[in-house]
Amino acid sequence: LAQFVGNPNETIGAKAVYTEGGTAYIASDNGLCVVNVSVPANPVFLGDTFPYRPYDVQVAEGVAYMATSTIGLLAVDVSEVPKYKQYDTTKSDHRLPSSARGVQIVNHTIYVANVGLWTLNRTATP
Repeated sequence: LAQFVGNPNETIGAKAVYTEGGTAYIASDNGLCVVNVSVPANPVFLGDTFPYRPYDVQVAEGVAYMATSTIGLLAVDVSEVPKYKQYDTTKSDHRLPSSARGVQIVNHTIYVANVGLWTLNRTATP
């Protein structure tokens, strides 16, 4: 069973959440929202960025990978919130889908869901 403990207003329209340590990365209508959830009863909004309305988010080594409806896969450095750096994910040997619905990272592989499944190798720097 579950008991309600907190909800920051900035996460309205949340579609997916990824947590790591005491931080939650939320794909929402406001873009990517970052929330300190180390005290669940008192979540603290740290910032948001990139209003691309992501559907899904995964984080690996300080980079948030988001599945978006407008540009496909979006990679953003989130190692120093609220400072963000967007990486160019269009540099690829293959054309990535311009729309993505899901993303999952396993080791050094990024799986992107759209009409089909795309697999990409994650490099040290996106």
